[in-house]
Amino acid sequence: MNPEPWTPPKLVEWIKVELARRGVQGNLRLEAELLVAKGLGLDRMGLFLAFDRPLDEEERTQVRELVRRRLNREPLGYILGDAHFWTLVLAVGPGVLIPRADSETLVEALLELTRPTGPLRALEFGLGSGALSLAWAMERGELSIDGLEKSPEALAYAHQNLELYRSRLEAKGCRLDFRLGSNLEGFTGPYEVIFSNPPYLEAQELEGLEPEVRDFEPHLALVAEEGGLEHYRVLFAQGLRLLGPQGILVLEIGYRQKEAVVALAPSQYRLVLAKSDLGGHTRVLAFLRM
Repeated sequence: MNPEPWTPPKLVEWIKVELARRGVQGNLRLEAELLVAKGLGLDRMGLFLAFDRPLDEEERTQVRELVRRRLNREPLGYILGDAHFWTLVLAVGPGVLIPRADSETLVEALLELTRPTGPLRALEFGLGSGALSLAWAMERGELSIDGLEKSPEALAYAHQNLELYRSRLEAKGCRLDFRLGSNLEGFTGPYEVIFSNPPYLEAQELEGLEPEVRDFEPHLALVAEEGGLEHYRVLFAQGLRLLGPQGILVLEIGYRQKEAVVALAPSQYRLVLAKSDLGGHTRVLAFLRM
């Protein structure tokens, strides 16, 4: 009797079991489907249409190699080469932080805090993949955003993602300029908004993170000195120079950092928004430059 052929659904079920056995958390069926689709060069719809097609040895080998990487706890986004954020699909890979759903809270805050139409000038510190600037610009339009990123690897992904959406951004009246560096001294205001999701973990917190984060994502984008607060101190100081009157500083923070970050704010700022993420943790603080 011939063995039952390996079809996409059978492969998906096998991958689910292996991922669970290795301690991978989350929607394992979705992960398995995405891995099989990637290995076969299909999108998910194509995978569903091929549900009863027997896979040859070469196809199974391609999928198994992707599964091997995932079982080693390499992030799914790195394996697939992209990640979803807001309404966008962004290129990601080794050297850049994969954008988190919690960071969409910052995009929501930017939309709430700024007038809905008309030209607006903004500055982002710590671009990463460019997710925040691109999501806000695609949603609002009429934005001029300068962005700074200290990692050449991350900046390369930000530029790649900017190119993916450039024509649509230009049609919306947006101008985005991403550059390499870690020092805001080279920028000249006034800006109406400065925003950032800076590194904010303490070094000892890395050990408690999932292997996908701890062992693969860039620590440069995760860890900060001064108990995780060093970049907030810099942003408050530079905001005094770069923000115009009634300008807004919008910051993503760690879920236990609200009081510490508020305490850092000079008297020229007033807290105007504390916004929680889907988990109920304070994730974004916004300060008005008085």
